[in-house]
Amino acid sequence: LNHHANAEREQKKEQERIEKERMRRLMAEDEEGYRFVVKIRLVFTDAFMRNWGTQVENVENLII
Repeated sequence: LNHHANAEREQKKEQERIEKERMRRLMAEDEEGYRFVVKIRLVFTDAFMRNWGTQVENVENLII
């Protein structure tokens, strides 16, 4: 069980490292593409946070 958890953690770290490297290379080689990816991530994050806020408000209304 512990080995499985360590393997998953290492796999996640490797995926994060690969993603960071991909973004670094994109930023260095294709500024327009990099800006597009950042913009898409910001839009996604904004939508996620709005949805999260709505859900928190719904829970607050249930409590009150």
